[in-house]
Amino acid sequence: MAVVPVFVDQNFNNQTIRNFKVNPLTTAQRLALTLSVADDGYVSWDIDLDSLKFWNGVAWVDAISGAAVGIISGTVSFDFGLRSDTVVSTIATTALTLANFKGISFIPIATSDHSIDDYPFEGIGANLENIVDGISFDLRASSPDVSYGIYSFNYRIIY
Repeated sequence: MAVVPVFVDQNFNNQTIRNFKVNPLTTAQRLALTLSVADDGYVSWDIDLDSLKFWNGVAWVDAISGAAVGIISGTVSFDFGLRSDTVVSTIATTALTLANFKGISFIPIATSDHSIDDYPFEGIGANLENIVDGISFDLRASSPDVSYGIYSFNYRIIY
């Protein structure tokens, strides 16, 4: 692990610290670090999540909430076929449980069938449902007016 020197301008009379830089890493770089209990207190700025993280000796913890944070991300395509109002895709994972689920976000992707502008026009929405602890979860896409073809999303689940 490369050590980045930290230069700090401290003024204890004013209780300020200036020019302090935390080691910036991508999520992949941060998760690739081999840390142990002895590394308790290691701090990193996750540039992918735009978030301050610290190692508590066991897991990465979000410095703001104090909760351990994990990410499941991927791309899912929903094929509405010729005409359908809902499509479900089951994703296998051992990491997600109903108790540790914190939130999800979806970002539409243009496909050969549809542009980004089609998503709101067709009313295409997506949600997560049916979490089977440590086994899988379902992502459901729906269209209130019935749609056709393939719609794709990037998703990011925080647990």
